[in-house]
Amino acid sequence: MTANWIDISKWNNKPDKFFSQLQKEIDDREPVDIVDLRKFNIDLVNLYCLFKKTISPYPNGFYTFLIKDKPIANLFWWDFILESEFGFLHFFRKQSHVEVMTCVSEKEFDLKSFIEFNLKKYAKDIEEEKTKLETHTLYINHYDSYKKCVEELWLTIKDLKIDPIDLEEEVQKDSKRATALMQTYMENNVKFHTLGKSLILNAAFMIESYLNFLIRITAKPELRDYPEVMKKYLSNNFIEKLKSLKFYTILLSENVDLDNKAIKDAQKVMTYRNKYVHFDLSSELNKIGVVHFDNYFPVFPAYNDSPIIENVKLSFQIPSYDIIQFSHEACHQFVKYIDSLLIPNEWSDGVRLLMSQNPIGFNEQKRVYSAIFSNVLFDGFLGKK
Repeated sequence: MTANWIDISKWNNKPDKFFSQLQKEIDDREPVDIVDLRKFNIDLVNLYCLFKKTISPYPNGFYTFLIKDKPIANLFWWDFILESEFGFLHFFRKQSHVEVMTCVSEKEFDLKSFIEFNLKKYAKDIEEEKTKLETHTLYINHYDSYKKCVEELWLTIKDLKIDPIDLEEEVQKDSKRATALMQTYMENNVKFHTLGKSLILNAAFMIESYLNFLIRITAKPELRDYPEVMKKYLSNNFIEKLKSLKFYTILLSENVDLDNKAIKDAQKVMTYRNKYVHFDLSSELNKIGVVHFDNYFPVFPAYNDSPIIENVKLSFQIPSYDIIQFSHEACHQFVKYIDSLLIPNEWSDGVRLLMSQNPIGFNEQKRVYSAIFSNVLFDGFLGKK
């Protein structure tokens, strides 16, 4: 026998019991239970659509009434009040999950059974309602990721002690720890080499991802309407994309000056990435010196440090500190320069907002990018027809 309380169609009364409870002194209120729906593994999209189809076209709860600005900027995003002769159910969405306040007189009432029954019974209606929702596909914002990686790597690299003078001073202070200090010096150099190459790699990717992302966001409508053309343009090399950037986008105030220092330095970062990280044995950048032998007799140049230290420097301090620092600065200067070419208006501000969001959304219905986790929830309607 089906319980009288099981069908949600019977929970459409005006929320008199709920507001009566709300107006009472705390000690005079009816006992309630608070249930975290994560324990039931409920699909919250389906649940929301169930309420829209059977209870109210829009959230009808008390918390929704208190929302200021966009819901996502509030502690509660939405809520629905369900009421019947048996009591009331208050479903409210917090930022991470949904909880339910239950105040039901029927002792046999079971929240999990109630939800599962109605999700199954109204499944077709729920699917129909879901088609009316805006779908935002989430993507990694690689530009933002690479930018943060560059900064984190630099914070560690700049404090590493890899100068032989530092080692010499430490040994002079405590010669008994010479072996341990040498071990630490070796570890710092290996760490420097590892992180330094990683920084150059991430700096180059930051430059490329910024440019590609900017193109996608600010592309002219005609370009977005022909994805094959967009794909072909994005497959061009770095300089070719910069040459045509103003033609293909709608927010650039002038052509990119390929002789600008920021562009030249960005090209150098690309070269460092290709030569140091993607190892090229024939590259001039990877040649670190010449030595001679007369049979077994080493005819070497004079060294500033011991052969062990020299080998450490040759093995782990190339690329050098100066090149790594240069790459750190160059990637930011590239972004700063391109950003300076944007037409100063609200759309350019919106682009900057989108570029800072991670993950980034893509509105499948409107075919535009969106900053879904921003308080502003900016939709990129750039050049929308």
